Amino acid sequence: DYQRLTSYADGFGEYSNLDIKPYLFDLNKADGYFSQAGFSERGPDGIRINGKQRLSFSVTYSQSTHTERLVVLKQEAKKSGIEIVLQLLDGASAYKNVIEKKHEIAFMGFGGGVNPQYWAAWHSDNANKPQTNNITNTADPLMDELTTAYKFGTSTAQRQKLSRQILQLIHDNAAFIPMYKVPYIRLAYWKWMKLPDHHGTKRSETLFEPFNSENGVHFGAISWIDVAAKQATKDALSNGEVLEAVTIINTTYKVIK
Repeated sequence: DYQRLTSYADGFGEYSNLDIKPYLFDLNKADGYFSQAGFSERGPDGIRINGKQRLSFSVTYSQSTHTERLVVLKQEAKKSGIEIVLQLLDGASAYKNVIEKKHEIAFMGFGGGVNPQYWAAWHSDNANKPQTNNITNTADPLMDELTTAYKFGTSTAQRQKLSRQILQLIHDNAAFIPMYKVPYIRLAYWKWMKLPDHHGTKRSETLFEPFNSENGVHFGAISWIDVAAKQATKDALSNGEVLEAVTIINTTYKVIK
């Protein structure tokens, strides 16, 4: 049920650039571009070489749960002659490696706000120096101009237009490769846990976290427990009754492209 992320800032309404389509996996184009770059030959293991140089890159990541995903990436990359070396580090080490620009490729994501932000990650003031979020070391005069105008813009319409232009530039630059997104939440709960008719908000990441007052609607969890339903459910389970499972699909905020 995962979906392909289309751009650096997906799902932000008019701030997003819906004209952008992520680059497809194309072995013929890869062959042409790598050959132009001097990597027309392959070694005995199938990896492209240019003299003694191998077309090999390390991917830094910090959670072992991503290993299976990255193994697929590694296998697919080898079809085009690229060697992907998986570098699993603990969270602190991975962050330090990336933020100090000692990585080659980073498999990661930054958290976002209500609207996308660009200056910290894409302006040249933050490139080629440690301890900044410009982890691609992008230094582009046009990007500087657009991200500065966006940062200090006071008109919503102006900022939305600039955002779409910035996203197109990021796409053309190709330093950021959109991977996947999970535009939904999936929960299982006992029938005695009650939700209002309006299950969540546009930004809800969970519904039953008692201390998540921004994204959830279940703040003050005890008031949402139906005590009678809880006892009836426990009695039914004690008597060996099989309770019918109920599936609720709420698509109120589903983005349809």
